[in-house]
Amino acid sequence: MALIASGATKAGPCGRALWPLVLGAACLCGRFRLAQGGPAAGAISGTAARLPPGDGTLSQDHVLLSLPHGLVGQLSKRQGEGHLHGWKTALPPGPLGSDRAGVEQLLAATQLFATRVSNGTAQEDETMPAVLVNIHQAMETVVSGLVAEHNTTQHFVDLANHSIRVCDAHLQPVVGAEAAREEHVACRSTEAKFNETRRKSCDNYQRVLLDRPGVPECEPDYLDHPERASYEAAASFMERWSDWLGTWNTTLRQSRTSCNQASTLHSAQVKQCEQKQVVFETKFCDRVGACPQYIACRSSSEADQESAHADAKVTEAGMQATHVAARRVQCYIKVVQAAHEARPALLASCSSLQPSTSHLAIVYGRAPARSSCEALQGDPCDAEWRHQHYGTEDWYMGAPPMASCSTCRAMCSIFFCPSGMVVRPHADELQGSDRETCCEASAPKITTLAPSPATTTSPLPIPATPAPAAALGYTLKESSGFCHDGAWDSHHPDGSANWNPPSLEDCLGRCQVESKNGSPCRFFSYHEASNNCHLAQGCTDFRQFAGYNAYQLAS
Repeated sequence: MALIASGATKAGPCGRALWPLVLGAACLCGRFRLAQGGPAAGAISGTAARLPPGDGTLSQDHVLLSLPHGLVGQLSKRQGEGHLHGWKTALPPGPLGSDRAGVEQLLAATQLFATRVSNGTAQEDETMPAVLVNIHQAMETVVSGLVAEHNTTQHFVDLANHSIRVCDAHLQPVVGAEAAREEHVACRSTEAKFNETRRKSCDNYQRVLLDRPGVPECEPDYLDHPERASYEAAASFMERWSDWLGTWNTTLRQSRTSCNQASTLHSAQVKQCEQKQVVFETKFCDRVGACPQYIACRSSSEADQESAHADAKVTEAGMQATHVAARRVQCYIKVVQAAHEARPALLASCSSLQPSTSHLAIVYGRAPARSSCEALQGDPCDAEWRHQHYGTEDWYMGAPPMASCSTCRAMCSIFFCPSGMVVRPHADELQGSDRETCCEASAPKITTLAPSPATTTSPLPIPATPAPAAALGYTLKESSGFCHDGAWDSHHPDGSANWNPPSLEDCLGRCQVESKNGSPCRFFSYHEASNNCHLAQGCTDFRQFAGYNAYQLAS
């Protein structure tokens, strides 16, 4: 069933045009030859006038080619091209791109045509059933493509949201430092109590030992002239002395035992607190740079999330509008295909059709509230720092911290130099944690060859051949993405987590020395803009992400 408008001439504007979407829709309307002078004729003539001139006919092949290829081809071939490559890249309109407007124009043309069919100003033609089926199928392709586009958009919105939660990893040193401080304070408080108990116990032992309280006074006459003392006086004195000596000896043993036990407890507590002091000072140093890193991470990730959400909302609105338009196109096709008496009611329902688009809604989520993070200054080996963190505490006098300290100023002896460089001499005496301070170029290996009598020396210098990437210690694995098999973020040279190295060579250096669960790093991915360094044990799981390039260590 196809229709020819009553009173139409055979001359028409479509001809052999195989233009894309909008031209296909215009040719469709032209194929049904709107009545001259009718209200719809003027509406479509503007579109038709822009088409190239033809011979006034449109064969069935032309119609079938123009619609499926213009519609299915253009609306479907680009599915997947609109993938987000990270939340820093603005979301494109989607897989349909500018064809969203084409679907809207096709809707207008289909509505116009269905209206003419419904009011009886068109006649049947045998070529149109197949055309209508192709349009209907093309709209199903559009609807299916929108679902895939929604899933891709939702994935990268989720990725942008996840990037904010990743920033919390920078807070681990903050939490660890506070917990270590509390443990150290509790330990020193107990040490101070043990020290007070030890002091009292040992003071009492010393008093009993030296003062000998309650010792009987000797009879002067008995000591000076024992021959003149009576037996009763001597016996009485010896009895008193014996009684006192037994009591004193018991008291002396008890006080000595108490002193020894208190001293043992105190000594063990001192050793435990010294260990906790080292842990606290070390974790304090880890925290010094943690807060600025957390704040910078949150600021960057929140800006990325805001941008991703804004772009996704544009895509979301476009997807939903296109879905409604595609379903209405199918509705108007049903009007044309329906029996004549059913067409007016169907036509009215199409104009008010509002299909559900909830399956295309994007779940955005909210960024979790920022944690309070106070940037700390100072070094545990500085007198001011020790007074602030130790000297003002109640336990300080009874449990003074050990004099040795853990400095935040890293030594070059623990720094890993990148490939082609070595740690400077006397690294254990150099304070630093960067390549310029701690590293120097390794000496090249010089091989001396015996001169050949048949060889002549060229007077011109021979330019050096650039070394292949493998000679640099790595080869390019993939572009625009990262390897994710057993992956982790690179560590600082001092071993602390989540370092963004300033160069590709530094990222390579981390891969050469780091491992996870006993398996060494074999692949590393570097993001030039953010300095993110992603290390991995394999690359079977490769994930697309703009800005990243993945490399493999040279075997």
